[in-house]
Amino acid sequence: MKTRLLSSLLLVLVMLVGMVPAANAQGGGDSVCFNLSADDCAILTGALANSENMDSFNMNFTADFSLAGLSSLGAMMGSGTGSDSGMPGDITFHIEGSGPYAMISSDTFPPIILDVALNAMMNSGSDSQSASMEVRIVDGYVYFTDPDTGDWSGILVQDAMTYAENEMGLSGLFGSGGDMPSGALNPQDLMNSDPAALMDAAGLGDNAAALLDVPGFINHVRLDDQDMMGQTMHVFELTLDFTPLFASTDFQTILNSAITQATEADPQAAQMAMVVPMLLSGLTGNVVETQMVGADDNFLHSTGLDLNATLDLGVLMPPSSSSSSDTPQIPPIDLGFSFNVTLDQINETFSVAAPEGATILTAEDLSSSSGM
Repeated sequence: MKTRLLSSLLLVLVMLVGMVPAANAQGGGDSVCFNLSADDCAILTGALANSENMDSFNMNFTADFSLAGLSSLGAMMGSGTGSDSGMPGDITFHIEGSGPYAMISSDTFPPIILDVALNAMMNSGSDSQSASMEVRIVDGYVYFTDPDTGDWSGILVQDAMTYAENEMGLSGLFGSGGDMPSGALNPQDLMNSDPAALMDAAGLGDNAAALLDVPGFINHVRLDDQDMMGQTMHVFELTLDFTPLFASTDFQTILNSAITQATEADPQAAQMAMVVPMLLSGLTGNVVETQMVGADDNFLHSTGLDLNATLDLGVLMPPSSSSSSDTPQIPPIDLGFSFNVTLDQINETFSVAAPEGATILTAEDLSSSSGM
């Protein structure tokens, strides 16, 4: 059975429901512009403000996740080795989908309708799964087809969130009763593209402003225009490179202060805290956000997010007097994530109907099926 992949698909859809409205309401004024010119800043901030008026659209999206290096690390730690073809132990996940999304006037949660066709593939070591299915959200229920039979099932979105919280280690992510969590680090703010606000919310305080000025950390540029969806698109690219950030004096000052405060609050955490600077010295990565703005309608039509990180665990190994090539090396851990969504048919009218004859499930039903 494909219950593991099915559960992952449901989780992605539940998260997408929360992320899409936030991505269309990024506001933020000049704080999202950084080193853009005044004219380019006006184009981008105007489109972000205008996109808050999106109530419906047709979307096409893709998401990819990859994690490599864990099995080799396990072998180095004496946890056994794999003999699978390719790269044993690596994890990859790909999902793509398309369909209409619309916000509606309703007391149900969530007050939206959605109808998307999905294709997904998951690989974990030698285990490979793929599935195609259709998902609809209407009247507070999420309906989905069985990848094998095509039969429809449905569950309250709130119950799907309960399952995600309780069974998939995401307790508190969505808050209780289907409400987004309050506070500065709720999902909407995490999509806000305002590093200053996020750093302040994370407790970095007044020192956060200095980090934004670290040379090489943040770069926001306008790329060449592209033609898409029958109009010219203005393309903007925001890059956050964490290598110069972690190496900066300002960051090291904040890190040392945080470690001192943590060890004073909990002396038992002192040894773990000492490892943090070493781990960061072996961590490289960047985040790149690409946004495309319609020159004619001034809407945000495409948002892409790419995250790549590499952790060199060799920094945790004590120096060796031997430089022999026979000395085993700990391989790095590589993490990759990308998400892209394009929007067209903005503010057009869509209708979604609940499928007839769908089997209605509960969160307990999902839990019991995933344990099979």
